[in-house]
Parts: sequence; structure tokens; C-alpha cells
Amino acid sequence: MIQRIITLSALLVGGCYSQEEYLIDQADATCGWYERCDLLGTLGYDSYQECVDEAAAWNEAEPPVCEEYDGGAAKDCVRAWQELACGVSPADYPPECGDICVM
Repeated sequence: MIQRIITLSALLVGGCYSQEEYLIDQADATCGWYERCDLLGTLGYDSYQECVDEAAAWNEAEPPVCEEYDGGAAKDCVRAWQELACGVSPADYPPECGDICVM
């Protein structure tokens, strides 16, 4: 009984962060970084919304399949995109994003 209460408390405090929620937030954070760093036009987007719509279409057409999904790593990835400095090269994209999905 105590274990169930602890687990429920952890869920209420931290919440479950589903893969679907992550995909939406990741597109928002990534496209937000593109916009903040004046990269939308360079990458062929006319607007932030066009970028988000394209990311959503990719995820819908080919949804990522994970044997193991790590919601904590997903939150770290989104946070890293939100904090990513402008001027980094693609190789410097947030390393936190590499630990979300084990295939």
C-alpha cells in the first residue's frame, strides 16, 4: 500500500511525459530555436508554424518506435533545445536528445 502511495505521489508531482507529448514539445522547442536564431528562412521555412507543421507531419507519417522510452530524458532534451545557444553547429545539438528512445 505504501509503495502505491509513493508511486502515485511521484506521478502527480512529476507526471508522466508521454512520447506523444514529447514529440509535440520537441517540435515546438526545435522550431522555436530556429526562429530565435533566425534560421527558419535558411532552412526553407516561411514561419515557425510551417516548421512545427512539418515536424508533426513527419512524426505522423513515420512515428518513432521505441522499445524503451525515457520520459525524463525527453524532458531534458526539450529543455536543452530551449536553452541551446545560437551559432552552434548541427554536431553540437543537445546530447540529451540521444537517450530518449532505445530501439
